Amino acid sequence: MKIGDAPGSWILVYPIENLVLTDAVRNEIRVNRVTFIRLSKLKRKTKKFGLPLYSELTKEPSIRDFFASGHDTFSYAIVRQSGKLDDAGEKAEKLISAELDILALLHLYSGNIRPLRGRTVASGMNGMIKFMALDAKSETRIISTRKTPMREVILDESWHQWQKKFLSG
Repeated sequence: MKIGDAPGSWILVYPIENLVLTDAVRNEIRVNRVTFIRLSKLKRKTKKFGLPLYSELTKEPSIRDFFASGHDTFSYAIVRQSGKLDDAGEKAEKLISAELDILALLHLYSGNIRPLRGRTVASGMNGMIKFMALDAKSETRIISTRKTPMREVILDESWHQWQKKFLSG
């Protein structure tokens, strides 16, 4: 039996393209069950998400390469999901896509008229998505890929001020 075939409680980490988190949102935003975080902050806050220290994670070459593909302004989505890894990954990708759509709508309604390019889980060659999965119980770490159809939102000071006013009123 392969590692991902058994049901588990997974912490899934996906690189996100075209989502820029700024100091205005403290480089992190949570939308329902998905936390979007800038790499520079994730490096300091791994324990918050149930992940080993960044220095421990990146001792494994495949995980080091996973994070090396992004620069410090790159964003990641973190989701907890249980079940078999393939099922958990599919559910997580749907959640991430839905939450990115919410952020895009809020971005649009905030009066920002810059065109929105597709927000997406970062993909490589042939639309393959690479993500990291950690079994929360056994701390098994896997870098996995899957082909999936997923689709620049900038959360800056003007967006932050608008959403505070919109969501509080």
